[in-house]
Amino acid sequence: MKSDAAEYLDKKLWKEITLPQTYEELLLALSKDELQDISRHYGFRNISSLKKKDLVHYLVQQLPCRITQELKLMDEHRYLFLKQFVSEDNKVFQAVLADNYDHKLVNYWRKTGLVLSGSSQGQKVLFMPSELQDVFQTLEHDAALQSKLKQNTEWLGLTYGMLYYYGAMGHMTILSKLEELTGVRPDYQEFHTILLRGGEYYDAPRRDSYGYWAHQNVPDVDALLKEQRARVDVDYYRFSKSKLLKAGAPDYFDDTPAFQRLHDYFSTHYQMTEKEAKDLAAECQHIVNQINEPSAIFDLLKTTIEFPNVESVQHLADVIMFFWNNTRQWALKGHSPAELGTGANPGLSSQPKNLHIPFDTDLPFATPAVRPAPSGQTLGSSHSKSSNPTVIDLKTRQKIGRNDPCPCGSGKKFKHCCGGL
Repeated sequence: MKSDAAEYLDKKLWKEITLPQTYEELLLALSKDELQDISRHYGFRNISSLKKKDLVHYLVQQLPCRITQELKLMDEHRYLFLKQFVSEDNKVFQAVLADNYDHKLVNYWRKTGLVLSGSSQGQKVLFMPSELQDVFQTLEHDAALQSKLKQNTEWLGLTYGMLYYYGAMGHMTILSKLEELTGVRPDYQEFHTILLRGGEYYDAPRRDSYGYWAHQNVPDVDALLKEQRARVDVDYYRFSKSKLLKAGAPDYFDDTPAFQRLHDYFSTHYQMTEKEAKDLAAECQHIVNQINEPSAIFDLLKTTIEFPNVESVQHLADVIMFFWNNTRQWALKGHSPAELGTGANPGLSSQPKNLHIPFDTDLPFATPAVRPAPSGQTLGSSHSKSSNPTVIDLKTRQKIGRNDPCPCGSGKKFKHCCGGL
C-alpha cells in the first residue's frame, strides 16, 4: 500500500492530460511551485513576483532559447534519452511509456522543462512539447554540440572513475587531473554545473558543504579527507585513462586478484553459490574503505560463516590480510597498503602489522545460514563444548585470560570485549 506522500507524488506526476497541447497549455497545468523549480534550474532571476500566467509566458519565451545551453551541460546518455521524443515526421507527436521510470528521474526532467509527464488514455507517458521538438531537431546535426556532449561524457566518466578509487576530491584537484588525462582543462564554473546536473540525474557524485566531491558510498567525507591529508607525501595513484573510464561506468566493480582469492576461498570452503560468494567478498571490499579496519572484515564474517577449527581461522586470517594489503583504498588515494609498504616511507602505508583474531571454541557464531562443507566438527557442536573456552592470539599462539587485554586491539579487557560475545 502506498504512503500518502507516494500517492501525492503519483497524482502530481501522472495527471490525466490530452495530447498534443501547446507548451503554454502544458505549463499552465503545472503548479506555481513547479514553475519556480524550472526557473531555479535555469537560474532565472527577479521573477518570483510574477503571477502564474506571466511566469508561464516568460518560460515559454525563454526555454526554447536555452535548449542549446542546457544540452551542452549534459552527456550523451541524456541527449539520446531526449532524442527519442523527436519524430522524423513532424506530423507525429511522440510520447514514451513511463511505467518503468523512477520518480526521481521523472522529476529531474520535469525541472528542466524539456520533458513533462502525465497520463494519457490510461497510460503513464513522458513527452516533449512540440515547440521544443522543433528546436531539438535543428540541433541534431550541430557538430559543436555533438563534440561537447562527447567531451562531457568523457569528463564525467573520468571523474566518476577517480572518485571510485580516491573516494573524495576537491574541485580544483579534479580539474587538474582531467587536464592531465585529456589535455584540456574544463572551465571551473561550467564543469561545476555539469557535475551538479550529473549528481541530480545519476545520484552521483555527492557534494559536501565545503565544495568537495565524493563517491556516493563514502560514509564520512570529512574523516576521509583528514586521513588523506595525513599522508602529504602520498600522491594520487596514477591510473590510465581507460582504467578510470571503465571504473566510472555504473555498477562497476574492481574484480582484483585479491578479491578473486577471497571469493575463491568462500566458494571452495563453504557451501555457497557463486553469487553468495561474490556478494560476501564484495561486502568485505566495502568494509575496507568504509571502516578501514581489517578486524571489521572478520567481525562481519564471524556472524555469517562458521569455523571448524583454529586452523580454519588462521587460514582465513591469511586470506583477509592478503586481501586487505592488496586492495586499493580511499584513505591511501587509490594505492593499496602493499604498494605503499614497498616505498621509501613505509610509515605512510597504513599496512596493518598483524590481524589478531580471537577464537573461542565455545562461541556459536551467529547466523549459521552459510555453513562450511562437511569436513569435521563446526563451532557450537556437542563435541566442541567446554566449560573453560580457550581463546588464542594467532600471532603469539598464547592463551588469552579473561582479564588480559583483548587481542583485537580495542584496549579493553578480553572479558569486556570479544570474550563477552
